[in-house]
Amino acid sequence: MTYKELLHLVAFKEVEPHIVNMYPEAKDSLGWFKLHYDMLRLMNPKRHDDSNGDMCHITMKDWDDGTGPHLDAFPMEGDWWEHSLTKEIVLDANVQVTNAEIAACCLWHTSFYGFTKRHMKELSQIDYKSKAKELKTIILRNGGCVPS
Repeated sequence: MTYKELLHLVAFKEVEPHIVNMYPEAKDSLGWFKLHYDMLRLMNPKRHDDSNGDMCHITMKDWDDGTGPHLDAFPMEGDWWEHSLTKEIVLDANVQVTNAEIAACCLWHTSFYGFTKRHMKELSQIDYKSKAKELKTIILRNGGCVPS
């Protein structure tokens, strides 16, 4: 099934507790996740040749933070949202989770990084070198340290 199909199989109310369980820091942002969920459900899937792939691998990944393995959706970050919707969801053999848990994981990953046409245009117009110099000046002026 594709990410778009998955989103139409589960209601946000089913997904919501899994977002909070997997990403406790997101509990105050559930309204934004609901907005993201609704936006994705309304978008038309469209494949892009320069994407991070056509499949999303659902695995258990150890984050090396002492909390043990967590559900992971890779690669979902950094692609146009309309392309992410075309990705085929592929579960690793050792992953036993519900569709709502998969949707929660994918929602988090696509909301972390992902873009609409407007975002891509805005990002392409940013002068990152100048922005970095500006931020470095602010950090140093306020007594901070900027690693090389």
